[in-house]
Amino acid sequence: MASDVLRADVVAPKGYYTRRPARIVGIEHIVQGREAFMQQMQATTNHYDEILRLVLNDAIVAGQGSVVSASGKLLRESAVEFLNHGRTPDQFQTAGDGQFTLSTAPEQHISTPSLLVKRPWWRNYGHWLVDGAALLATLSAITLPTDWQVVVGLQENPAMRKVVRDTVALLAPNVPIVEQPDNAVWTFSLLHYVTPVHVPPLFKLPLARNNLRALLIRQFHPAHAPRRIYVARSAPIGRRIVNESDLIEICRRRGFEVVFPEKLTVCEQASLFRNSEIVVGVKGAALTNTIFSPNSLGMIVLSPGTFTDPFFWDLAGQANIDYTEIFGQVTMESTRPSEQNFWIDPQIFSTEMDALVERLPLVTM
Repeated sequence: MASDVLRADVVAPKGYYTRRPARIVGIEHIVQGREAFMQQMQATTNHYDEILRLVLNDAIVAGQGSVVSASGKLLRESAVEFLNHGRTPDQFQTAGDGQFTLSTAPEQHISTPSLLVKRPWWRNYGHWLVDGAALLATLSAITLPTDWQVVVGLQENPAMRKVVRDTVALLAPNVPIVEQPDNAVWTFSLLHYVTPVHVPPLFKLPLARNNLRALLIRQFHPAHAPRRIYVARSAPIGRRIVNESDLIEICRRRGFEVVFPEKLTVCEQASLFRNSEIVVGVKGAALTNTIFSPNSLGMIVLSPGTFTDPFFWDLAGQANIDYTEIFGQVTMESTRPSEQNFWIDPQIFSTEMDALVERLPLVTM
């Protein structure tokens, strides 16, 4: 493997960060993995290894950004989301003894020096922010050739494709973008690969997070008066609160407005969350925008009892955001635990809302 690496640089040294403890409500509704989840939520200190930029010659990129060196070694970090769950990375097949082989041979060669900005689950808005956009925000620590280009996934969703292209234009102006389909296998003469700045659910590099926030919010005018927002979704297929109208009415009586972030550009979303003092919403990608919120933010996340992912606490906790998560009773059986519909007790919600308002400090944008 060493002969495959032409250069290795430290993007960020190893370190650690602390997370503000979360408030968890409705523990009795967590239907499985309750003990493991509560142990995760008690881990308020997170140590991480150094982040490296590797320059690889004749490397292969397949599937959702999995990288294979010229000598045939799969870079574990590039497929860790698959491997940590015992899954085979896209465009690979198992070969026994924990080994994998490519499902198809490379069909295209890229001679231009390329920075890989494609990671598992890249189609998701939240993952794009903490993976791709956050990586691009660290470019000041990386020396790249003058003729380099960015390699991302080929977004089928027009809105997400615009988000990706707009973000690249802001963070890497005038740099060409190459979009690779997941069913493609390409070789690269010179591939610049940065080890992950995010590994779900409990690692997000503070440097990348802070850089992304600083680089995007500098696009805006000075902060406006603080807003209280309820984050709604236009047409949720699953993970729907069956009594959401009751909760929205409780929020409206406390000065909230209902917003639909997916209808906004990435800059508009960043601006909206930058000016928020309280954010409430169902656990989902749009809440990743709290990256742009002030550290004085108060946050209430609503989750079905089958969806115990601490992703958003990790994001909020390292910024010292006041984070409450309320688990609701599942009302619909689904093959995907994260997509269950659920019910939130309005009285509990109202009580937690009032307690959060009481805890809020004076807002500083």
